[in-house]
Amino acid sequence: MNKALLGYRSLRWVCRKTPDAWARRICPVLSDLYRWLDRGRRPLVEENLRVMVGEKEAEIARCCREVYRSFASFLFEFFSGRDSQMEGENFDEQLRALLGAPGERAGLLLMPHVGNWEACLRHLLRRGYEVTTVVMPHGSEAVDSFFVQLRGHPRLEVTDLKRGGVVCRRALRKKRIVALACERDYTGSGQSIPFKGYRVEFPPGPAWLMLGESPSTFLVHCRRTDLHRFSIQLEPFTTGNNDPLPSLEELTEDLGQAIFKIVENNPEQWITFDRTFHPNP
Repeated sequence: MNKALLGYRSLRWVCRKTPDAWARRICPVLSDLYRWLDRGRRPLVEENLRVMVGEKEAEIARCCREVYRSFASFLFEFFSGRDSQMEGENFDEQLRALLGAPGERAGLLLMPHVGNWEACLRHLLRRGYEVTTVVMPHGSEAVDSFFVQLRGHPRLEVTDLKRGGVVCRRALRKKRIVALACERDYTGSGQSIPFKGYRVEFPPGPAWLMLGESPSTFLVHCRRTDLHRFSIQLEPFTTGNNDPLPSLEELTEDLGQAIFKIVENNPEQWITFDRTFHPNP
């Protein structure tokens, strides 16, 4: 059996057998241990945080610890299969006001890997919306199939990076909700945009969908407040009253700047272990 698949199955078994009360105590300890073991990569996390919070060593250290703890909470929730509870009494009213009833109109939701974007997807599914999303491949068909099984829901459509553009465009035409965690490019074809004196490779796919299909587009502020509790806010994003419409490059830069403002407000929950910011040439 594939070793990675065996590891993920074991992790699922452990998470499903672990009570929440234990997880609340164990996850922080294990995340701190993982942070220590991952110290070779940790400078990348600290490097990203330094751009977001400035030269504040104590704040960088605190945020770095919380990034790993957010990651541990995400893993436990994802592999345990337990649903989070959304905080805020008026969110469902906002959801209907902005997106309409399920199947009424298309929506494009854009978010960074902050808090738990998968919890946001599951909340939409519980409310009857049909959702399409794009996920990273794991290098093994067996592992990919296992993750599809974990995310399995009759109203959730999961596609990969290679087919993402076509599948998402078709989904919008069917008045589905397309939800994308998109603050960094994984295809190698991203657009370089400026941010705080650095450059970021941002995927052009969201802007391409906006210009091609004109869906109602929202930035998603998703913040974890406890192991199984989170809050969501939707912020409408428009291209303004520009005539003519912005170019693909202009819109991509505007989206990138807006997405990273969300990260800037929640740096301790930004789950990233890759180098994101590159020095200007």
